[in-house]
Amino acid sequence: MSNEKYGRLEPEAKRIAIRDQSGKEIGAFYYSSGSRPTPLQLAQAQIRLKWALAPLMHIDITADGQATSKRGKKILRNAENGVCALIDSLLGYQGAAKAFFETTRPFARIGGRFFCEQCISIIEQTVGE
Repeated sequence: MSNEKYGRLEPEAKRIAIRDQSGKEIGAFYYSSGSRPTPLQLAQAQIRLKWALAPLMHIDITADGQATSKRGKKILRNAENGVCALIDSLLGYQGAAKAFFETTRPFARIGGRFFCEQCISIIEQTVGE
């Protein structure tokens, strides 16, 4: 299977819609049961996420997920790159994270948590089934 947005995907790749709180589809991601992460990989993903989030406690981030200082922007960019790489590795293809962050920044706060944390929880719930 090939998709101009997501690149080459395995034939059995399953499309999972990403919806906002009102139920509107804001993106989608694909995963193949053949490339499903193991429980160990999911646990490692949580550790990698904590490492990506740790530097953020030293900077100011707006509610929509933007840093307020030049130094903060650099730290935030590094964290965003780390989170995107984590999502790509969990789903097994480069560029997978783009589907999540097309309309909402990774570190926007939604319901008291960063949006990227919620995305990773969704991935864990979906691929863990």
